[in-house]
Amino acid sequence: MFEIKEIIDLGNGATLEIDESGSRFYVFNGHYHREDGPAAEWANGNRVWWRHDKIHRIGGPAVELANGYKSWYINGEEYSEEEYNTIIQCPWII
Repeated sequence: MFEIKEIIDLGNGATLEIDESGSRFYVFNGHYHREDGPAAEWANGNRVWWRHDKIHRIGGPAVELANGYKSWYINGEEYSEEEYNTIIQCPWII
């Protein structure tokens, strides 16, 4: 991992940390967290969505790697794409 070279205060306990490679990490009160996009965006194109320090995304895969690999998570729990699509049809489960 690269060393963080810049920390930008986004207010209300949120920061954007940028490392030497240009990778970006959104942190809220010490945990990876972002509501409107991936909380980690690596310079190589990999992206991961986190919510309250758990890998999580509603609306698509929570892990998208530059090589095309994708995986689906809800509240830190990994699901197959088929399981994920079934679960998000039942909003009272999420």
